[in-house]
Amino acid sequence: MSKTSKRTLLGGGIGFGLGLFALLTSHLFPAPFNALEARLWDIRCRLHAPPPEAPPVEDVVIVDIDTRSLYKLGRYHQWPRSYHAKLIDLLSRDGALAVAFDVLFIDPDRFPEEDSSLVRATRGAGNVLHCLIFPEVDSLNFLYEMTQDPYLPLNPSSSYLIPDAPFPLRLRAEGPFPALARAAEGLGFVDIFPDPDGVVRSVPLFVRFLGRCYATLGLKVFLDLMGINSEDIELLPGRVAFELPDGPLEVPVDREGRMIINYRGGFRSFRYISYYDVLKGRVPEGFFRDKIVFVGSSAPGLMDLRSTPLSPKFPGVEIHANVLYDLLSGRFFRTLGKGRSFVLAALAALVSGLSASALRPPWGTFGTMACFGLLLYFGFFPSFSRGVWMPVVRPIWAGTVAYVGSFAHRLLTEEREKRRIKEAFGTYVSPLVVDQLLSHPELAELGGRRAVLTVLFSDLADFTPISEEMDPEELVAFLNEYLTEMTEVVLRHEGTVDKFEGDAIMAFFGAPLPLPDHPARAVKAALEMQRSLDSLRRRWAEEGKPQVRMRIGINTGEVVVGNMGSHKKMDYTVMGDAVNLAARLEGVNKVYRTEVLMSGSTYESSGVTAREIDIVRVKGKAQAVRIYEPSEDLPPEVVRAYEEGLKLYRERKWDEAASAFALFPEDGPASVMRERCLAFLRNPPPQDWDGVWEIAQK
Repeated sequence: MSKTSKRTLLGGGIGFGLGLFALLTSHLFPAPFNALEARLWDIRCRLHAPPPEAPPVEDVVIVDIDTRSLYKLGRYHQWPRSYHAKLIDLLSRDGALAVAFDVLFIDPDRFPEEDSSLVRATRGAGNVLHCLIFPEVDSLNFLYEMTQDPYLPLNPSSSYLIPDAPFPLRLRAEGPFPALARAAEGLGFVDIFPDPDGVVRSVPLFVRFLGRCYATLGLKVFLDLMGINSEDIELLPGRVAFELPDGPLEVPVDREGRMIINYRGGFRSFRYISYYDVLKGRVPEGFFRDKIVFVGSSAPGLMDLRSTPLSPKFPGVEIHANVLYDLLSGRFFRTLGKGRSFVLAALAALVSGLSASALRPPWGTFGTMACFGLLLYFGFFPSFSRGVWMPVVRPIWAGTVAYVGSFAHRLLTEEREKRRIKEAFGTYVSPLVVDQLLSHPELAELGGRRAVLTVLFSDLADFTPISEEMDPEELVAFLNEYLTEMTEVVLRHEGTVDKFEGDAIMAFFGAPLPLPDHPARAVKAALEMQRSLDSLRRRWAEEGKPQVRMRIGINTGEVVVGNMGSHKKMDYTVMGDAVNLAARLEGVNKVYRTEVLMSGSTYESSGVTAREIDIVRVKGKAQAVRIYEPSEDLPPEVVRAYEEGLKLYRERKWDEAASAFALFPEDGPASVMRERCLAFLRNPPPQDWDGVWEIAQK
């Protein structure tokens, strides 16, 4: 086994071990991991929720004690209980399959006849369920632990005998006054069990109380509809089974007997009918036939709004409706088992550790991120669609620690050697080239490769006479300030500064790192260099320093790029005709009184906004080239006037062309072309003139 392979396996093993250790710590201190996992679960629920405009569930109806009902009927606590009795009678006559009240009637009313009417209506309907709660014991407020179940003799069918039940234990119960409890078809609890962050994501199917189990209201409705008693309920590992006529229904639960609620949607996913409208007979006859009705409240003042994954303000009654709907439709979520969750986290740690150890940056990071991306994808989409809550936080945590551990080991071994190379080469080679050499040592050999790059030349106009008037120290400081600013601009656009020749700068784009948009980057860098020089000029004016102008030439073409020189001294540079043309275009700016000129090849491949200036043949080149000036900062009317003048110029209409160019005399190229047109009026070119302007100077 090679040294590299051993180092890779060792680094991957270290990362894997650290990942498993991190996984262990996440179970020793579970709170932050569980909280983050729960938040990500909420995001999954929202991603998969039906749109708000989706039609509501019609088989389960919520009669809502809403704000309108309170406005019409007065404060809720002053309502006579005969309202509820009348509501029950109306629902019963209309054929409701079951009526479940998420409304507590704990104490007898001060008017006994009101209680009598409610009891009579409940008994007469024969399908009305009332609710109870299991408050915490609070001896300071005289809420003591109960030793006898007050509801077992009143409504024995509402509690179930389930041996070894894992459900939450409660020591005190409060519910309907005795006569109402006796008259009810059943009793279900309406306690809400939010997670530590206050969000209701699950509900225990039952609560244990004095040796018996009471069902949550939604489950109690289901049990009564299906005729299920204690003998039909079986506890299985990770689920509760209910024996139905067509086979058992298995509901996944956690170790506390909590069922994850598969919310149908946000607020009003079920059909809501105002309590007031039902009471006043404003609902069409037969509307409630064969439907299950919950009676509860969405009014903020009645304090029954909860936070769910889909809504921060969600009526408690709709939570119970969702529980019933899940049971009727068989739409359940289950959590991934502990064993599979561990394997998933361990696999994430292994992949991340090996990625960091075996792959070079940034591919190691990319491999780890790809692993995390797959975890998130499967956790958010395929697993959710299959009703599985797949944990993603702990696997990503284990993978992150594994990656950091493996990467740290790599830094202490392989990267230590790289740092020595970097220190050695960094004194005379650009950092970008050093990085390329570290990744590909073969590039350190003499020679180069052919590539299409964009080359930029810049020079200060008439700087020689200015420099002769400056002290050497002042000149050096001036140039250093200028060259530093321009270099930073080139590097920001990911160009490579090749060399400085006095005040001249040569740079190229597209190597050593490939840049598909290198022509556009070069042009943008040139424009930013001019803007940066404007800022420098304003500061230099205040300091009494010389005011200078810069000319830039840009060309795109095939060059040879690589290390040139000797075995003792190498320079990463570019060579070729394309380089020479860029240098010539820098000088052509003097002819046309421009600041930035680019060749046609750069213009066509960059996609930048520019105007064609002319067709020229520079010194030393037999082939003519079209030249362009970036025009994004030019007024549109100036560009249009120049284009019109250039068209007339090429048609040999010198007088008309001169008039078009004269519209904006402050435009440098236009003034040059106007002078040329006037000269052609006096001395026209030959008939075979091809429109090319010969540039004799460099």
